[in-house]
Amino acid sequence: LCFLLSVTLYFSFFFFFFQAEDGIRDFCLSRGLGDVYKRQGFRLIKGAIFDMDGTLIDSMPLWEDCGRAFLSARGITARDDLGETLKSLSMEQTANYLRDAYGISETTSEIIEMINGMVTDAYQRTIPLKRDIAAFLERLRQADVRMCVATATDRPLVEAALGRLDLLPFFEPVSYTHLRAHETGRNLVCRLLLE
Repeated sequence: LCFLLSVTLYFSFFFFFFQAEDGIRDFCLSRGLGDVYKRQGFRLIKGAIFDMDGTLIDSMPLWEDCGRAFLSARGITARDDLGETLKSLSMEQTANYLRDAYGISETTSEIIEMINGMVTDAYQRTIPLKRDIAAFLERLRQADVRMCVATATDRPLVEAALGRLDLLPFFEPVSYTHLRAHETGRNLVCRLLLE
């Protein structure tokens, strides 16, 4: 697992931020889950902030393939670089790109609605937990570590997936942001959540 460990030193306690998106891992600070709890136990951790997609649930393959699946359902062959092109785009940007680059006749809103339908079904029915995450969360809970989720994923999808997988009881209320982590300043997400 590719986790970002961001230790916030501005406060008198430690918060750990776990995230699993490609391209934003800080190799100087990063540690796998095994390193975090095998070396320190949980004695230094007062709070843990988790990204959801790719960290708690194994949803990254869905997001990497949703544009291709959308086009395939319409009999359109996607270019080889589609996944890389869509990787950093918002849903609205993705819909605009698909419409413009592939001549889709539907409006941006209609494309978003169709993709959301495919994605919602997966969040409600099929996306699994990341390996070992349930045991890790239970260890944090037993150590009285406060936990929350910060995600750019839409609220209905978060509630569908975390509810189905019985993860909601582990967390304080979920925080929703439309800022991707690599678009924010260092530790901004941690600071905002602590406020």
